[in-house]
Amino acid sequence: MKCPRCGAENLDERVYCWKCMSPLKSGAMGPLPTAPAREAQPSVTGAPAAPVPYAAEGKSWLAAALLAWFLGVLGLTDFISVTSAWASSS
Repeated sequence: MKCPRCGAENLDERVYCWKCMSPLKSGAMGPLPTAPAREAQPSVTGAPAAPVPYAAEGKSWLAAALLAWFLGVLGLTDFISVTSAWASSS
């Protein structure tokens, strides 16, 4: 069987081309996905839309930066206390 994409010769039982991995048989990649059916939303007249609460998504980098800063300060103070104790003992 000849590949329709690259023209390479393939064995008849192959599903994908050995050279370009293009599907050789129709439906080789399975059926196309379909969008799920949407349910009808009940319409409420006169009711205001509920406010969407603020989500703190995307703010995790700030927490990580503050934690890294805090641990860095702790490490620096520990380093200073150890080196000053070492310097005073010699």
